[in-house]
Amino acid sequence: MPSDPSPIMVRQMLGAALRDARRTAGLLQEQVAESLQVSQDRMSRVETGKQWPTESQLSQLIALYKVDQRARGHLEGLYSAGRSLETKWWMHAKFRGVFEEGTSFFMYEDAAQKISISSGTTIPGCLQTRDYITALSDFYHVDQSLEYRELFLEMRLLRRDIISRRTPVAYDALIQEAALRTVVGGVRVLAEQLDHLLAAVQRSNVTLRVLPFAAGAAAVTGSISSIFDFPGDTPSILYQEQTTGGDYEDRPAHVRKARRRFERLQEHALSQSETIRLIERIRKEL
Repeated sequence: MPSDPSPIMVRQMLGAALRDARRTAGLLQEQVAESLQVSQDRMSRVETGKQWPTESQLSQLIALYKVDQRARGHLEGLYSAGRSLETKWWMHAKFRGVFEEGTSFFMYEDAAQKISISSGTTIPGCLQTRDYITALSDFYHVDQSLEYRELFLEMRLLRRDIISRRTPVAYDALIQEAALRTVVGGVRVLAEQLDHLLAAVQRSNVTLRVLPFAAGAAAVTGSISSIFDFPGDTPSILYQEQTTGGDYEDRPAHVRKARRRFERLQEHALSQSETIRLIERIRKEL
């Protein structure tokens, strides 16, 4: 099992192991579904790692596939480890209802080996400072309670761990020049945010590039989008932020299209060294 695993990664590993065990046993998915008295769609979701089997179903599958003791231990170990990992911070009851997209976003973010994010006129979430987050929240969540805003801040700060943990995610971010110049929270907050970006790009796993105003059409504001790439054969996932929420897409053709768009934007962006010089220049102008 990889270090710093996430529940979704372990669930996918378990699903793949169950699929392999079924095939070794010479059984079709529909035969197994009939034996367990569940739908084939349910079995498909289990084998693709989109849903956990129940403990009882896992025991039935182990018996049906007649796996040896070693394989049984592996399957039960994955199940136990994955369910225990669901105690990660985003599973805490206090965060329920704080993020409209639910826990899937954080699970994907935590499990990803690489995240390619185009965040438009906003500093990317995992690179935001406490006061920058607070300023955004005070504006967008003005009608929410103080408790809600405090939980939102705590949640956003906890997210940042993925770029500094023992096995950090490769974080490849594109932003528009306006994101660096918009005085969110006041001059002091922006200055601190720019200093934070300059520190973040010193990490080998963080790439930050700016689409300058001179980039023309490429610098036009668009929706925030993220591409999550996972270890092994796990399919990549595209997340696109919408006015009324976010959409997830795992169909390869759609993900490829989004990746090509990201790469086209990169062609018009400043290099990381040029980006650093721009940030330093804007910081001095404050």
